[in-house]
Amino acid sequence: MIAQFVGTSRATASQTVKRLEDKGYLQRKSADQDKRSVILDVPPRGEKLLASDPIAPLIRAVAALEVGADNFRDLLGQILRQLDARQNRHHADSCRQCIFLTEAASNRASRKQTEYTCRFFRADLTGAEVDLLCFNFEGRGIDAL
Repeated sequence: MIAQFVGTSRATASQTVKRLEDKGYLQRKSADQDKRSVILDVPPRGEKLLASDPIAPLIRAVAALEVGADNFRDLLGQILRQLDARQNRHHADSCRQCIFLTEAASNRASRKQTEYTCRFFRADLTGAEVDLLCFNFEGRGIDAL
């Protein structure tokens, strides 16, 4: 799914992830619910590299906007969705903005306290997991943001 998201072959994406792992910029973890799925985590060394990302100051500046920030974010979101559509790519995003996310009650069967449920995968999610990137993301629409 990473390959499709970044517009490259599966082999190239796999090699890229492997190299980033070898250099300590990514860590591969098995997903709790589905052992076939993999979660890529960014360890401190990767965070340090991301801190020097030339786009980071733009992201921080947009986040710091007070007046019109929502408008700018919405317009930027529209632009990105149009670019994805033109390139025939599926838009990935975090679960927090997805139509499949619902708040969950406690799961008495496993005595596990869950915060959210993904209706697409029919799986419980924790608060930390809803901030992860998901390729099966389906947006709520620009008006719902």
